[in-house]
Amino acid sequence: MIVVTGATGFIGREFIKKLANEVDVKDILCLVYEKCDNELEITGRKVLDNLGIKYIPIDLISGNGMKYIPKSPDVVYHLASVTVTASKDHRVNDIGTKNLIESIYPLKPEMKFIYTSTICVSDIRPNYSIPISETSSTPGRPANLYGRKKLIAEDYLKEHAKKHKFSLSIIRVCGVYGNGVRVNGLFDSIEKLVKKKSILMRLNWPGKISIIHVNDMADFILNVGKKALPNFQGELYIPSVEELTLEEMSMIVHKATGLVYNPIRLPKIFWSFCSFFAKNKNKIEYLLPHRTYDRFWQACLLVNNEFWNVSYKVFNVIDKSNAYTYKKYYSLKAKEDTND
Repeated sequence: MIVVTGATGFIGREFIKKLANEVDVKDILCLVYEKCDNELEITGRKVLDNLGIKYIPIDLISGNGMKYIPKSPDVVYHLASVTVTASKDHRVNDIGTKNLIESIYPLKPEMKFIYTSTICVSDIRPNYSIPISETSSTPGRPANLYGRKKLIAEDYLKEHAKKHKFSLSIIRVCGVYGNGVRVNGLFDSIEKLVKKKSILMRLNWPGKISIIHVNDMADFILNVGKKALPNFQGELYIPSVEELTLEEMSMIVHKATGLVYNPIRLPKIFWSFCSFFAKNKNKIEYLLPHRTYDRFWQACLLVNNEFWNVSYKVFNVIDKSNAYTYKKYYSLKAKEDTND
């Protein structure tokens, strides 16, 4: 039995399509959120219905419906997550993970558990001039609630994988773009602001951001599951395909949409000043309202290289030469928009 959480989400719905092509759909059970009260959940369930995949409504936080989850599954793909960093409630990321593990006891050594974490866990580190990789040590306490909850879940899973000898693969997801991105999220905002000719999209933002297309992300998760080794507790993957600044992404969108890019070059001393505050953001987290701090935290990512990650394992998981690039994606998207 293969258990999948988060199959109705942005990444999850692309992943489940690929998984359904690899295995018998009768062997797949998806755990969906008990409340089907938003467009993403409604359309996500339609994807599962069209694929003929069984699912049960549950609540990872309260435990509602989890008594129906089969014990001792062969494989678990745990993709469910609250990724909206402005949210004050990230319990699904740590408490939800603990409840999932407890619901599938006993844990057999042959089980493969693939967990999607986040590169937010490394937003605080001593040196932003070099990227984080799979061989880097985990930095200090993340400066964002989302990252902290994900790191707690990582540690919890490592502890149980060591105790019960099952295979654990952790994927620290970077920025994921493609059709269906979250409304008003980073990638959706870039396109909207470019079309509005916003000054923000003309600035020379210096921070590098690691990104991957949603289809490549889905392939990555699927292939990590295939490569998972028995009794390997805590194999870490970072699926970074490209590292671009917001300025570079803006230039690509401008060109693809046929708009003229007129840059505004702010001096290095300005960005150095911003970088100083960004490096010390964790010191003011509790001085600001949560949503205000979240906006500040997001801006910090665009100044320093906080989301700059490279992967030494990506070539062993997906064919990077055939992966999407931001330029390729927006070139194709511009042609589709023109045809429409």
